[in-house]
Amino acid sequence: MRFPLLDQLDLPCTFVRVIPGDLHPDGRRYLPQIVLRLADAGAGSPVELRIVDRHHRVDLAQVGSTGSAKMVLLLSLFERIDPAAQLMLRAGEYERSDEPLASPEIVGRVTTVASWEHGIGQLAYETLYTELALEIGSGSVGLRTSLTAPKIVDSIGTEQVRAGDILRVWRSRIDILQFWAKS
Repeated sequence: MRFPLLDQLDLPCTFVRVIPGDLHPDGRRYLPQIVLRLADAGAGSPVELRIVDRHHRVDLAQVGSTGSAKMVLLLSLFERIDPAAQLMLRAGEYERSDEPLASPEIVGRVTTVASWEHGIGQLAYETLYTELALEIGSGSVGLRTSLTAPKIVDSIGTEQVRAGDILRVWRSRIDILQFWAKS
C-alpha cells in the first residue's frame, strides 16, 4: 500500500505483543495481530491498539521495542467538529476500553490534505475520496476513505476539509505501513 503523506506519519508507541492468528479449518492460520501501546493518546491513560499486519510490514521479533509506527485509517466515517475539541484516541462505539482497540474513535487536527475528490453530478448521491494527515496529540496518522451521501456537506459538516480543521473519525480499519524501533 502506498500513501502520499507517508513521510508525515509518526506515532510513538511500544510494540507490546503479538496475538497469533486463529486456526483456519484448512489448517492455515489467519494473519497475526500486533498490539501497540500509545503512551499519550489524550485519554488520560495509555491506550493499546490491536492491528492486523495485512501487508507483513512489521518484524515480529521487535516485540517489546519502543519506537514509532506509520499507520493509515481506512474506510472511515468522519465529520468536522468544534475546533476546541481535545485531540484523542479512545474506544469506539462497540469496543471496551479495557481491551486493545481495533477500531477506535479518533479526534485529530488535519495537517495536510493530499486528495479531495468530491463527485457531484450524474448520480442521486454525491461521492468523496480523500487522503489526509491527522495530528492526534502524541503523533500523526493518515486517513484514506471514500464516502457516499445524498449531500456530502450534510454528512461531514463542511464542503472542504482544510489544514487546521478538527475531525472526529470512527469505524476505521487500521493498516500499519511501518514500525521501527528507536535505538
